[in-house]
This record gives sequence, structure tokens and C-alpha cells, in this order.
Amino acid sequence: IFENKFWIKREFKKVEKLKKKKSHEINASKDYPLLVATSIIYNKNKNKNLNIIDYGGGFGSGYLSISKGVVKNNLKYYIVDLPEICKLGKKIFVKDKNIIFLKNIPKINNCNIFHFGSCLQYIDNWKKLLNQTCKLKPRYIIFSDLFAGDIKSFVTVQKFNESKMPFRFYNVNQIINLLKRNGYQLLLRNNYQVHFNGKPSLLPTDKFPKKNRLRFSSNLIFKKS
Repeated sequence: IFENKFWIKREFKKVEKLKKKKSHEINASKDYPLLVATSIIYNKNKNKNLNIIDYGGGFGSGYLSISKGVVKNNLKYYIVDLPEICKLGKKIFVKDKNIIFLKNIPKINNCNIFHFGSCLQYIDNWKKLLNQTCKLKPRYIIFSDLFAGDIKSFVTVQKFNESKMPFRFYNVNQIINLLKRNGYQLLLRNNYQVHFNGKPSLLPTDKFPKKNRLRFSSNLIFKKS
């Protein structure tokens, strides 16, 4: 089969097309990078404490992924979210001392990972939040499913049942440059494959002007220089 002219021609064309794409377009992901990044960081420092702040971490699905899949000891996982979510999250993990629900970002001096999971689109003053994050000096800052790309930043409206709320799309270089000014180096940028109704899909931005159209959200990983 691998000497067949049809197979060779087909695979040759695939690579020719890939060569024309940018690196973040080639390396698309269906998962958040938090689990893989944590596994690498944890295995480098097995005997040390691992402190993770998960901004917008919800009820703790990220914690379960890491605590059951990677980290068995020395884990402190801080979820920062809305008061009602924190209240219910504490009930789910009432006997677990490794996960902590907070309404505000904790002032800890040894944060290994600060994670933003699909939440920056709901933040009014994103620059203030990211500058506050950088002041904590976390070793790594990770963005999962970030609605940012090579587009012009804009705000639209998201509808959910009967509710409406502002929804922000960002120019990715604004975020990269802000973190760079705060001493962070970009290690990874790739496209994130969003899902609608359980199926992989492109972002529905066809009705927007071309300068605002985004097909994929992004995953970004930064390391403190």
C-alpha cells in the first residue's frame, strides 16, 4: 500500500498543504492543554507541592482530571469563580482538602500554574485581570479555549436560553504582548476545536465582517522568563 502511487500522491499533497499553514493551524487540539502540561511539570518536581489556580474553574472538572489522572500527592487546587458556584462546589468536595473554592484570586507566593479555561470572553477588564495574574508570578500561565486569533478585537452578544450577555473576541497578539511585557515567554499556541451539541464545529462567525471572523479558538501556554 505504501508504495502505491495513489497513496503516495495523496500523502504528498497533504504535506504540501501543511507547509503553507502556520504552526498553530497545524497543531489543532480537541482538549485543554492543562492535563498534559501539569503531567510534565509535576513529574519534574515530584517531591514538591503543586499549586494550581483555575480561574473560572466551575465545579471542579479540571481538578478531577488532574487529581485522578496525574497528581496523587502534594496538590492544592484553587478554583476562583462566582459565589453560587463556589457554594455548590464546596458541597461536592466537602471531604476533599486539596480543592479550595474562592470568590477572589488567592495571594499565594508559589503558584505553579494559573489556568484560564474558556472564561476570558466574559471579563470586562481583561488587562487588569492579566496584570493581577502576572503579579503573582506563577511559573506557567495557560489559556484553554481562548476566543482570540489573528483578528480585530470586538464585542458581540451571546444568547443562552432567555438570557443575553457580552461576549468578547480578542486579537491574540494583544494578549501575547501584555504577558511578554510582564516577563512571560510563549511556549505553545495552537487552535482549539470547539464543540456544539457534542459535535466538532467551526465558530459561527460568518455573519461578522471578515476582519472579525474566527474559525477556531486558541490554546496558549506561557512560562515565566
